[in-house]
Amino acid sequence: MLLLFCLSAVYSVLIPEMQGFSQTVRSYLAIWPFWLLIETIQAVVELSWLAFGYGVPGISNRPLVAGSVAEFWGRRWNRLFGDWLFRVCFRPLSRNPYGALFFTFLVSALIHELLVSVPLWLVYRVNCFGWMVFYFVIQAVAVVVERKWLRKNPFLNRCFTWLSVVGPVPLILNRGTLLIFHLSSS
Repeated sequence: MLLLFCLSAVYSVLIPEMQGFSQTVRSYLAIWPFWLLIETIQAVVELSWLAFGYGVPGISNRPLVAGSVAEFWGRRWNRLFGDWLFRVCFRPLSRNPYGALFFTFLVSALIHELLVSVPLWLVYRVNCFGWMVFYFVIQAVAVVVERKWLRKNPFLNRCFTWLSVVGPVPLILNRGTLLIFHLSSS
């Protein structure tokens, strides 16, 4: 109930106020409404299935406590999609871990492009192709960097994690994503 109240407040108060800001600022401001929307969807799905006596695993697993980029994407954010990517993309190529890592992020990027950039182009004739690919390439590079140089410094790795995940957020919470989730006007 609290999530629905917060989501309603965000969509009735914050979203209209965001319209006066630049696209980049709106992308950063949209992080919280987007996350709140995901959490609300998760709660509704869990409660719906619970009414029938079934427990459903959460979509996300406390993403704010992630201590590394690999942990954020591998165990914290969008578990349903992440588990599928791990089984279908990463595991078959795991003999070459870096190749598997980049391939997995590339597949994720292409799926995001298909879900956001293609409809944005078809409906609004706005081209933002490649932005999500660039975002996910940054994530793959960040996993490599943290594994090579930051493993022994948890505090620095946590700072690097949030810089890597949130810093380039305008690439993924671009105009198309904001339009889909009604966080921006056309």
